[in-house]
Amino acid sequence: MQNALRIEIGRLLAIIAFAAFLGLFFGYTKILVLLALSGYLIWHAYYLWVLARWLSKDKKYTPPPAYGIWGAIFDEIYRLLKRQRQRNKRFSEWLHRFRESTNALPEAVVILQEDGEIEWWNSNAGDWLRLRYPQDVGQRITNLIRLPEFSNFWNNGKEGDAVEMRGPNNMQQHLRVRLIPYGNQQKLLLLRDVTVFFSVENMRRDFIANISHELRTPLTVLSGYLENMTVDDAGQKSIEPELLEMSVNRMQQQVQRMSRLVEDLLVLSRLESPGTNKKESLVEVPQLLAALQDEAQVISQGRHQIMSEVDNTLCIYGTPGELDSLFRNLVINAINYTPSGGAVRIRWYLDGEQPCFEVHDTGVGIARHHIPRLTERFYRIDVARSRETGGSGLGLAIVKHVLQRHNGVLYIDSEVGRGSTFRCLFPKELIAQRETS
Repeated sequence: MQNALRIEIGRLLAIIAFAAFLGLFFGYTKILVLLALSGYLIWHAYYLWVLARWLSKDKKYTPPPAYGIWGAIFDEIYRLLKRQRQRNKRFSEWLHRFRESTNALPEAVVILQEDGEIEWWNSNAGDWLRLRYPQDVGQRITNLIRLPEFSNFWNNGKEGDAVEMRGPNNMQQHLRVRLIPYGNQQKLLLLRDVTVFFSVENMRRDFIANISHELRTPLTVLSGYLENMTVDDAGQKSIEPELLEMSVNRMQQQVQRMSRLVEDLLVLSRLESPGTNKKESLVEVPQLLAALQDEAQVISQGRHQIMSEVDNTLCIYGTPGELDSLFRNLVINAINYTPSGGAVRIRWYLDGEQPCFEVHDTGVGIARHHIPRLTERFYRIDVARSRETGGSGLGLAIVKHVLQRHNGVLYIDSEVGRGSTFRCLFPKELIAQRETS
């Protein structure tokens, strides 16, 4: 291109020189030079017109014939267009593969601007969310999905959080929704169909609830007959002490253990049921803990030092039965896993602005690798010890679900041989503090 420019400048100078020479010969120097420059400009104007027509109207790929610098310009434009078409072709192929891959995903994918305006979606998103092209491009996702759980998730959800909701296009469909930062200040909305999982989970809950109810009746009958076998009408023991110790008492212990397991299963099934309405009311936590401390003394039978530190002015809003189950499970666990002579401390206080229930014991402690799994159903660190203490393996699972229903968080700190601390932090919005009377 630089060489063509130098040649064109040389051509212009040659034209001017030739016109000036003829002008000197004929005596019309200025007129001939002006005519030569006018012809030169007309020549350039002609090729400008050819260029404009090629770029705007002529759809041919090859450039029109040209001479001089315009031939070099047309060739350069031709090379640029060729590279651009190759890039566009590669981009189209990449876009086609991207669309094919996203349409093959089992999830629905929606690309959003930072303020929630829709840029693009795959086929699953179009089916599940009733998105239409091109009408919904540029629409805000919250204007198209008006479910309360989604609106709350969009306004208050954090990165990596997920929420489950019913499908806007099919109320029988259940979707798990996640929001992920993407690209340049964009967001990626991922939706997964969990209808089958939800159905299986409902079946599991129904099975646990039904089997628990079915077990309760025969256990009640067995317990009544065993009690009648141990005491006659006069209130005296009707069985030899040795036989009583070896058979009937052991049967009673197992029946009681099974009854506790059934009760825990029923509580857990109720807590896990999404259809259960949580009835919030003022919970007199100090009164609950006072009664619980008395019960703990009976369970301990003097083997432990049980201390309490309770803020008598601090109450919260919640479900009394669920919170009582939470407190009870943590305290009884601390007693069961603390050897004789150990101590259990119960605390209820404000940790900054948040209500906190804390149970600390000087028991056997928990290895660090067990802690993440403690709230799983039936997870036991020492199966033999759990059977000895009559534990069901459901206590901490109940604690976890009660905290979730009250938007609380469980923290566990433990060291083998030195004891454990369980802290339950509740949101400050639940506080119902009152003055002491």
